[in-house]
Amino acid sequence: ERFGPQSILCLSSAGSTGALHNTEKLTRRFLNAIGGCTVPDGSYSSNAANFALKRVFGMDYGNSGFDAATMAKSRLILLWGANILEARLGSELPARLMEAARRGVPIVSIDPRRTRTATQTGAEWIPVLPGSDAAFMYAILFVLDAEGLLDHSYVGERAEGFDGIMDHVKGRLDGVAKDPAWAAAACGVEPAAIARLARRWAATKPTMLLPGYSIQRTRAGEEVARLCVALQLATKNFGLSGGSTGSLNNRLPGCRIASIGEGDGSGNRHFPVLRWADAVLQTGQGDSAPIRAVYSAGGNFLNQGADIAKNVRAFESLDFAICHELFMTPTARYCDLILPAASPLQKEDIGLPWAGNYLLYKPG
Repeated sequence: ERFGPQSILCLSSAGSTGALHNTEKLTRRFLNAIGGCTVPDGSYSSNAANFALKRVFGMDYGNSGFDAATMAKSRLILLWGANILEARLGSELPARLMEAARRGVPIVSIDPRRTRTATQTGAEWIPVLPGSDAAFMYAILFVLDAEGLLDHSYVGERAEGFDGIMDHVKGRLDGVAKDPAWAAAACGVEPAAIARLARRWAATKPTMLLPGYSIQRTRAGEEVARLCVALQLATKNFGLSGGSTGSLNNRLPGCRIASIGEGDGSGNRHFPVLRWADAVLQTGQGDSAPIRAVYSAGGNFLNQGADIAKNVRAFESLDFAICHELFMTPTARYCDLILPAASPLQKEDIGLPWAGNYLLYKPG
């Protein structure tokens, strides 16, 4: 009553992604029904890629993936920041990757560390400095163009704006050519190794590029997401069975089930999800309503992000925090009221898996 509905911060997430009992949407729907709230927008997982790839493909990036079964046709697999055997998104892709490794398909892992995925697949490891992936990618495009391995007419028939990328790569915009020597200083990879990968990529078809979410979690991560698509197009592996689009979405589009509504949220206040703690600590200055309460369901925001100490301060500054939980998570420990949540085994729902068809389930 004192501060208004925007003083309630909705921290709902994907703890349950069923079509009916969807924690993210139903929490917002509940708060909208009682007047509204403050809503964080975007994704901790892939915010930069979501923004960039929607504009590259002209559609939601969730529809820009590929069929993992086509990996059976791949002649080269590039894992760029992708630790598929540990950071699992679905069950099919890890199995397909191990199957390819057993067949002897060459696999290259571009990553700051030698991951378990690289070790178990016997991948060639190219160590790269964190956050420098765009420089590496620019240099590959430079080599493709300089050595006549880039078919500009082919690319021009299939994409708009590619010439703008190449103007930047060649240094026409800032006077700095993004050649392998330039990139080596940024990414720590020898110029010869960069050129060798570029030639191999162009000569081997189909090559499947599997980028991980990690590479776009950096400043200007949108550019890395865009360059993955540009590289698959430049090497003519975009659209090939056994190749890939270069999208971070390594799956086919999901099943088409109508999304449950969130109600009227026209009066809600919005801000980027990565700044939720800043919003708690800084709102209330001037005419904005302070955030005095948190409603959390299906998420564990307190221990996510780079500054957990700040997240703790944000929770400690609140008047009241409530959560629905199965377990005593770090977020639950800082809540005043914890409501027991039902597990998927206790609910009737339509399950939406990472890839493939939906699953109908109900309590026994």
